[in-house]
Amino acid sequence: MTTGLNFFPSDPEGARRRWEVLKRGTPEHTQDYRDFGYDYFDNPDSPAGYHGYHYDGRFGSIAQAMIEWYGLTKNTVRSSPTLQNTVLEIGCAKGHLLHEFYLRQMVCVGVDISEYVSHMDEQKYPTFRMSAAQYAHAAVENHDPVFGLTIAKEVLPHIWEQDLPDMMRRLAEKTANGYLLIQTGRTRRELDAMERWDGTHKTIKPPEWWEDLLAKAGWTHDYDFKILFPEEVMDATEVG
Repeated sequence: MTTGLNFFPSDPEGARRRWEVLKRGTPEHTQDYRDFGYDYFDNPDSPAGYHGYHYDGRFGSIAQAMIEWYGLTKNTVRSSPTLQNTVLEIGCAKGHLLHEFYLRQMVCVGVDISEYVSHMDEQKYPTFRMSAAQYAHAAVENHDPVFGLTIAKEVLPHIWEQDLPDMMRRLAEKTANGYLLIQTGRTRRELDAMERWDGTHKTIKPPEWWEDLLAKAGWTHDYDFKILFPEEVMDATEVG
């Protein structure tokens, strides 16, 4: 179900900056960018991406809000995970959000397709269980008990459409609570802009398509949508 919890507030200024770049032409991405490497995360000259994704503590209040909302509890013995203190993040990138959960004594499991950031995470956060598994199957299949909370923030559109039903079914079966933030567009214009913006997006669909997918997969947990290129932002920029 959609939550309206607003864990990750919308950023109209960020949308405006993206649209200004896109108006100048469709960004051209290197293979390293498409492989979620340095160009994707840390190259300041990439037309899209993070341009340097560094830890700044921005997720501290978000992690705390999630812990309280989902009723998670501290685990002083990290080698003994329970339903109340295990957090799985699919697409954890450099682990900045998971790090905030770890500071609050959660048992953290991070999964990301990027070999570039997975190697960084293992060096920076050796207490995490890091994996570069593409679809998180290994982490989900081999973990017992189920996760207290599973998070997938802005990652599902990066998965091929044919792989999503099985992935979501597995996640639904293995988590007590879940929160998804899905990048999408409500109109053809918004979806077209999203497709032009980032060559790593593989499944670009409207909200109703995602809702149908989640329902068929048995996902009864929380989800929200992020509109990358809202019509109102594009229109205001055109007028300005």
